[in-house]
Amino acid sequence: MEKTLEVNAPDEKLVVNTRGLDCTTFVDQALALALTAERGDSTFASFCHQLTRLRYHEGKIDGYASRRHYFLDLVQCTNDEGKRILLPVDDKRAVRRDVTLSFMSTHPEAYQQLSSSPETVASIRDVEQSLGNISVSLFPKTDKCLFLKSSSPIRDGDVLALVTQVKGLDVSHLGIAFWKDGELHMLHASSVAKQVISDERTLYSYLQGRKSCPGILVYRIQSEK
Repeated sequence: MEKTLEVNAPDEKLVVNTRGLDCTTFVDQALALALTAERGDSTFASFCHQLTRLRYHEGKIDGYASRRHYFLDLVQCTNDEGKRILLPVDDKRAVRRDVTLSFMSTHPEAYQQLSSSPETVASIRDVEQSLGNISVSLFPKTDKCLFLKSSSPIRDGDVLALVTQVKGLDVSHLGIAFWKDGELHMLHASSVAKQVISDERTLYSYLQGRKSCPGILVYRIQSEK
């Protein structure tokens, strides 16, 4: 489901919708549930607190530009103690890649809240520039050994981010890793199936069909205990 967070536009409010998910809201709500469970507080208020912290800068809702629109902005998020919630999974076979974010500020016509608001575009540009040139560890989609359990650093539950070649963007799709019969698969909100699926295709096979994706980034949630 597209534009799941735009239901209140132009107002910005926390949206919790477990029936209509896109790849981003599926992942951030899954992370919020994990953080809520780890803290031993299963209340809806606690879940909303964790989700707000993940989704908005400093955990504060203050207009459209306060939302973390890029995945590489989300991974900057810290918990109540100031520690990073997600850390990158690295490996000697990973390739260093530099990413500079600029797509939203250079394509305001693609976003309802930006198309007629130069002030909001400027705020988004400030966020992009504050993130700077980001160095990431890219797992090439051509390295099949990375997608086999016997030789991979990836674990069940890791966050998978599919990198895009589109200038100014970081990723094009998100999911959660799981292993099946020794091969890596992805749990994700599928735009084709129009629901969350445990993809029967191996991730290696899935990636070969995405020409604009050179590989994946992998992040792991950090225990607060």
